[in-house]
Amino acid sequence: ILAQGSNSKSRSDSVSVISSRSELVSSFAMRLLLFLLSWTCSSSLRSASRVSFGQEKRASYCMGSGQSCSGDECCPGFENTWYKSFPCPEAGPQFYDQCESPSRIDLYNASVFTFNKVEYKNLDATTGNVGMLMKEASTYLGVSRDLLVYAVDDDGEQTPINGTTDVWLDHDHDGTILVLKMTTMTRISLRFNWGVMENGVWTPKSLPWLMLTFMDLDSGNPRKAMETISTPDASRYSAGEDVTVTDTDGIISFACYVRGNVPNPTSSILTEEQERVAASLEFENKEHFTMTVENVATALYRRVFFTGITTLNWPELGPSPATQSPTPAPTAAQTPAAIGDPHIQTITGMKFDLWKTGWSTFVKIPQSEEESVKLLVRGDVRRYGRDPCAPSFLHQVHVNGTWLGGHAVIVRAGSLESSDPMSVTIDGGEPLHLIGNSETFFIDESHLRLRGDIVPASTEWGADGRIRMNLGSTELSIVQHTEGRGEAGNAMLDLSVAGLGGIMEPVGGWLGVDGPQLAGERPIECMED
Repeated sequence: ILAQGSNSKSRSDSVSVISSRSELVSSFAMRLLLFLLSWTCSSSLRSASRVSFGQEKRASYCMGSGQSCSGDECCPGFENTWYKSFPCPEAGPQFYDQCESPSRIDLYNASVFTFNKVEYKNLDATTGNVGMLMKEASTYLGVSRDLLVYAVDDDGEQTPINGTTDVWLDHDHDGTILVLKMTTMTRISLRFNWGVMENGVWTPKSLPWLMLTFMDLDSGNPRKAMETISTPDASRYSAGEDVTVTDTDGIISFACYVRGNVPNPTSSILTEEQERVAASLEFENKEHFTMTVENVATALYRRVFFTGITTLNWPELGPSPATQSPTPAPTAAQTPAAIGDPHIQTITGMKFDLWKTGWSTFVKIPQSEEESVKLLVRGDVRRYGRDPCAPSFLHQVHVNGTWLGGHAVIVRAGSLESSDPMSVTIDGGEPLHLIGNSETFFIDESHLRLRGDIVPASTEWGADGRIRMNLGSTELSIVQHTEGRGEAGNAMLDLSVAGLGGIMEPVGGWLGVDGPQLAGERPIECMED
């Protein structure tokens, strides 16, 4: 078994367990998408902090290193921050700029928005389902947040839109951009509410931090701004070079006095032109915030584009220039070597061999025995054949916990060509199997998505089964590899867990911070001279 970390947020964003037979294949690394989470301020950006916040000082963990931190201190940098230090999750906002990167990297996922799950849109309604409800628009600590947007008057009371203004999702951009279309000489205030809508009941749930970026503020001339966006609720902001920022009695306003015809944005990766006419707002501990947009342009209508984090404040989200690297990386190998079977690499970067067979815990959130388990991942490790020196493999994975909403899932290995193929069991029911080459959905609920398909695993292994479980920002991926054909095939599972970077609690288990004390040792008779 090989357990190997991949590119990470927080102590590490992803960890994996990979079963392999050493004489057949070298270590198979489950490398997940690199989140490039460094925040560098260039001359084209202006950033300001408006409010000083006090916070209770309590122990937390640094992403990448996994070391504990408390209060106003910087965490050591790691690969995904381009080795720049960054604030401890418990640091106060007034301290952020003391680190090489001022970004709250542990809260990154909260500002990666999806607006395409529209439950209803009744912006002109006064009763019933009022406004525009977008399910699972954001995730924090593995829990989804819904977004409810509606118009408010100057007193902050909900008001219907009179038909001259419309808000809708631009599905051409995968639902990651929200578009506000306004007719000329129109002013509207939109309230963005974060929480959960269940059975028609809205429960507000504040987010400790999130970022909203508005783009395409490019209509103006040296004498007059045609578009103005303002808010009284932001704690920090970053503005492009062509955006003028004013602070009047605590209300921050953004306008453009430069003529331009900048192409509309299509993703979070902005061109230099688009960055010049964009601005990002940071909100702290808000259940809702209000944005007021005014359009006095003579054109028939104008559009303003909203999204989360962009290259305006996270430049490394974009493609790296071929001629330079933002920060030289250490010469250490990016992927740990595979020496013997099995291997573990934890979220803190620790490496050790796992010789313990039978059922054991790979991930437990939280680590404490006193608290209810939110996520528990256990695996059945077996020896490959009767040889005590043979490599081990992962045969079954069992997943449960409160994050699954009462569900319990078991994934068991089995050759797809056999009479007992790879299976998924839900809540103790009958084993379910993958269907052909199409994606099979086993569970599709607001808090849990479980699906499977058949994919090429690598050049050494042919196409085989893959099961993916999404729990908010956390994803479990279980990929099968099979040696041999038909009934004689020997199937084994690879397990990877991504998205642990935003978890503020200690993560237990082999892939967490439990350490190698109970992992067992290689038998003496199996050691080479």
